[in-house]
Amino acid sequence: MNETNLDSRTVALRNKRFYRSIQYGQFYEWQIVALFYSALHIIDHYAEVLGQKRYADHYQRNMFVNKTPGLKPIRALYKHLYSQSREARYEGVMFDPKAVQDTLGMHAVIISHVCKLLRSRPPGRDIPLLH
Repeated sequence: MNETNLDSRTVALRNKRFYRSIQYGQFYEWQIVALFYSALHIIDHYAEVLGQKRYADHYQRNMFVNKTPGLKPIRALYKHLYSQSREARYEGVMFDPKAVQDTLGMHAVIISHVCKLLRSRPPGRDIPLLH
């Protein structure tokens, strides 16, 4: 088995691609999970750019989101996506297409905000963005 560790930005892109591959099916809960993990990994990418430790669990990452001033505008959205993902994965909550569209909108705001933060980093730092 050939194992490769991907960087957080690449994992975020792959999760978004996974969402696209299942977006026309009926597994709405997994669409929400894929969107959440895409957002999670762009947050990890931002933490790496800031020189922060990569977080091993959700608790530590949630603390990073809560304590990082630049992430304040998206804290509530991220927390909502996290909660939905947990409901889908552990509680068997069934979602509908409207919930997925709402989640897709929240995902877009999170990605856009983090990419804006990344673009505002000091010149001379080569930071790939999520598109």
